Amino acid sequence: MSHTISTEALAAILGNDNVRVLDCSVSMGRQPGDDYRVGFLKSHIKGAQLLDLDNLKDQRSDLPFMMPNENQFIDAMKRLNVKMTDHVVCYDTGAMQFFGYRAAWMFQAMGHPNVCVLDGGFPKWTKEGRAVEATDAGANAGAFGYKLDANKIKLLDHMKAFAGNEAERNYQLLDVRAPD
Repeated sequence: MSHTISTEALAAILGNDNVRVLDCSVSMGRQPGDDYRVGFLKSHIKGAQLLDLDNLKDQRSDLPFMMPNENQFIDAMKRLNVKMTDHVVCYDTGAMQFFGYRAAWMFQAMGHPNVCVLDGGFPKWTKEGRAVEATDAGANAGAFGYKLDANKIKLLDHMKAFAGNEAERNYQLLDVRAPD
């Protein structure tokens, strides 16, 4: 069972080298357009990192939030630089801390010995006026409005169709693989 840490206790250890604070928020159950990733960019506990549970899951399952395999979990922890020796504090921006507890359980299932959930999560932290920071205070969903230009991608079938017709081919193919 995950134990909790008070906002006071976290504030006292925040900034220690072995403390890793993870925002474990997700979009499930939130208002349409409420993107937790953009929310993280706008405001999070000082020094926190985003643990993206939408992507840290069993990618083969149609069910949401299934446990990732060991290699997926290890790769995610390497990207976040979360070691087995760290004290991990999970929180969520929702009122119930459901995903903070979910993430803490995942850590425990993977053998992490020192993980807890922030009591009251981000809502309590901010209500108390504790330190937050923004990675990008002006972030909004429109800033990430990427659109794929399918004309920039050529599939093998397309290349085969135009291979013999130099007049209709409007690209040059470069093979940059190793000779073997």
